[in-house]
Amino acid sequence: MSTARPREEASQQAPSCCGPDGCAVELGAGVPCRSYYVVGMTTSENVDALRVQLGPLAGGDDNLAFNLMTGRLDVYATLDTPGDAELRRAVESAGMTALPWESSAASRSPEDDVPAANWPLRLCVASGVFFLAGLVLALWDAGSLRVFLERGGGVPQPLGLPNLLYLGAIITGLWFVVPRGLKALWRLRPDINLLMTVALTGAVILGELAEAASVAFLFALSLQLESWSVRRARSAIRRALDLTPPTAWVRGDAGYQETPVEDVVPGAEVLIRPGAKVPLDGVLVRGEGLVDESALTGEPLGVPKAPGGRLYAGTLNQDGALEMRVERPASESTVARLLRQVEEARSRRARAEQLVDRFALYYTPTMIGLAAAVAVLPPLLFGGAFADWLYRALVLLVISCPCALVISTPISIFAGLACAARAGVLVRGGAFLEQASSIGVLAFDKTGTITTGQPRVTRLIPHSGVNENGLLALAASLERHSEHPIGRAIVAEAARRGLSLRTPEDFRALPGRGAQGVLEGVEHWAGNARLLEEKSPGAVPPEAAEGTTAVAAGRGDELLGWILLEDEVRPEARQAVEQLRNLGAARLVLLTGDRESAAAKVARQLGLDEYRAGLLPEDKVRALQELAAGGAKVAMVGDGMNDAPALAGAGLSISMARRGSDLAVDTADVALMSDDLRHLPWLFRHGRRTRRTIAWNIGFTLAVKAAFLTLAVLGMATLWMAVAADVGTTVLVSANALRLLR
Repeated sequence: MSTARPREEASQQAPSCCGPDGCAVELGAGVPCRSYYVVGMTTSENVDALRVQLGPLAGGDDNLAFNLMTGRLDVYATLDTPGDAELRRAVESAGMTALPWESSAASRSPEDDVPAANWPLRLCVASGVFFLAGLVLALWDAGSLRVFLERGGGVPQPLGLPNLLYLGAIITGLWFVVPRGLKALWRLRPDINLLMTVALTGAVILGELAEAASVAFLFALSLQLESWSVRRARSAIRRALDLTPPTAWVRGDAGYQETPVEDVVPGAEVLIRPGAKVPLDGVLVRGEGLVDESALTGEPLGVPKAPGGRLYAGTLNQDGALEMRVERPASESTVARLLRQVEEARSRRARAEQLVDRFALYYTPTMIGLAAAVAVLPPLLFGGAFADWLYRALVLLVISCPCALVISTPISIFAGLACAARAGVLVRGGAFLEQASSIGVLAFDKTGTITTGQPRVTRLIPHSGVNENGLLALAASLERHSEHPIGRAIVAEAARRGLSLRTPEDFRALPGRGAQGVLEGVEHWAGNARLLEEKSPGAVPPEAAEGTTAVAAGRGDELLGWILLEDEVRPEARQAVEQLRNLGAARLVLLTGDRESAAAKVARQLGLDEYRAGLLPEDKVRALQELAAGGAKVAMVGDGMNDAPALAGAGLSISMARRGSDLAVDTADVALMSDDLRHLPWLFRHGRRTRRTIAWNIGFTLAVKAAFLTLAVLGMATLWMAVAADVGTTVLVSANALRLLR
C-alpha cells in the first residue's frame, strides 16, 4: 500500500552497512551507516510512514533502504544526519520501534514483529466494533434491512447514536492515516494516506457517515491483512533458516563444557548428542550415525556419517553420539552465509516489483487529479448536481486505492523465496527468481557438477604374476597419504576390499606424474603415462573405455599392471536433463576443462546439445558470452573455484553448495543445498509459477480497478461497492500470492 519511489534499493548503491554487531560502520569515504530492526514494520504503508519521518533527517529518501522481508532499515547518513537517539524517536513517531540490528534477524520469533501495544490492530478492532454497533442500531431504527439499503445507509439524519458510533469508527479507523495524509500534502507527495483522507472527509461532508465508517474500518482491516501476509511470509523464511543451536558442548581439560557457539574456535572438538542439532560446520572424528540434513537440503532421508564425513551447522543428529572437529567459526558457517544472503535478497528486486513501484509513483496523483476533474468539470460544463458528482469522485478515490496492486508483487516474491529456501534451493533475490523463469541456455561444469567429482576404481589389469589385490595394495600403499582425488579413490577401493597397506621408505611425490617409494628393499612406483614412459619405456597402455583414467603401477623398470578409474555421472543427472527438456530448455551445454574424450562421453550419455572441452576459467567466460550472443538468457551451473569467473559472468549463476567451493557458493545467485541436479527443473518451474502468480495478481487488480472506475464515473457504484472491491481484491491477491508457500 505504497507509492514507493522508482529506484533500486539503496543497498544496491552502496555496500552493506552493518557488521555482525549491527553498529555503525565506516563506508567508503568516511560515510557512516546505521542499521535497525524495526518492530512493527510489516506493511508497505509502514515503509511510507517511515520515509515521511526519516527522509528529511537522513538527507533524502535515497539515504534510506527498507527490507520488508527481514524488518531491516538501513540509514546511509550524511554529515548532517542526527544521532541514533533522534532517529529512533522519529521511528517511534511513526508508530514503530527501532532496535539495533542483529546479524541473526531471521531468528527472531514472529511475536517480535508485533509491538507490545499494537495500537493499529487495537484501533482496527475498535473501528469495527463502532461500525457494527452503529449498523445494528441503524437497522433497528430503519425497521428492516431493505429500507436501510434503499436509503443507501447515508441519508443525512439528525446526529443520533448510530451516527455517533459511525464517527467513532471513522476516527479510530483513520487515527494514523489522517496525520500521514496531511504530511503527504504538506510535502507535495501524494500517497494512499492522502487519498483516503480526502475521500473520507468528503463522505462526512456529504453526510455519508455509514459509508465513511465502512471505508475507514475496512481500510484499517486491509492494513492488518497486509501485515499478516508479510508476517506469514517472514515466518516461513525464519522457519527455513532458524537452524543453529545457541551453544555447543566443547571438549576441554575438565571434560565437555557448554559454550556459546560464537566463542567456539576452529580446531575445537564438539560433542553432538543424539537428537541434538549440529552447532557448527566441521568434520566427524569419532562416532557413526544418521544425520538429517533436510533443513538445509530439502531431502527427507537421513545421511549416513562416518569419521571423515562433513557435518553442517543446523542439521540434526538422529542417532549415536558424534564428535566433530570445528572447521569454521559461527560467523562463517553454512547457515550464517545463508542468512547473510537472505538478508541481502531484497536488494536484488525483481523487475516486476520495480515496474509496479514506478507505476504507483504516478498512479496515485493521477487518480487524485481525475477525481478532482470528475467532481468539478461536469457541474461546471454540463450543469450537473455538484453533490452527485462529488460523491462519484469520492467513490473513484476509494476504488483507486493501489493497495492490492502494490502489495501483491512483494508478497509473491517473499512467498516464492521462502518456498525455495524450504526446498533446499537458496535464491538470493526476487530478480534471480524471475530470471529463472525464462532461461534459454543452461551450461554445466562437468567434474563435481554433472559428475560426482569422486573417481572410482572400475577395473584392475594385473601383469607379471601379480593378482588384482596385490596390484591394488601396492598402488594404495604409495597413495595412502595423497590428497589427489585419484589417489584417494585407489586408497578407498583398497579399504573397501580390506587390504593391508604398507608404509614405503624413501617416499617421494612426483608432481604431475605420480609417486614412488621403497617396499621390501625395491623401488615401486604408481602414476600416469608420463611416469610410465620414464620407468618402463615402450609399455603399451591398455584398451580402456572412453573417458577412463589409467594409472600404471610397477617395480623397478617392470610394469606390474593398470588401475582404471572413472568419474561417474551423478545418478540423478539423466532424470534432471529429461525434465529440463520437457520444460523446453533450448540448449544444454557442457563446459569443462577435462579431456575431449571425457567430455564427449558425458555429453553423449546425457544427450546434451553441445560440449566444449579443455577450457581454462577464462575460456568458460568467453564461451558463455558466445552462447549469450544470440540474445538468449544463459544460466551456468558449477561447483569449483575455477567456475567462479564463469558464474560471475552468467545471466543466472547456480552453485552446488554442499561440495562446492566457498567462492563458487558466494558468487552464485542460486545455491542448490543438496547438490541434487533435479532441483534445477524444480527451480525453473517455481520461477515460472511465481511469474504467473505476479502476472495474474496485477492483471486481476487492474481489471477490477478499471471496471469499478468506469462504474464510479457512470454513477453506478457506491462507496460500499468501492470498499468491497478494494478490500476484496487485496485479500484475493494476497491469498493467491501466499499459495506459493506450498
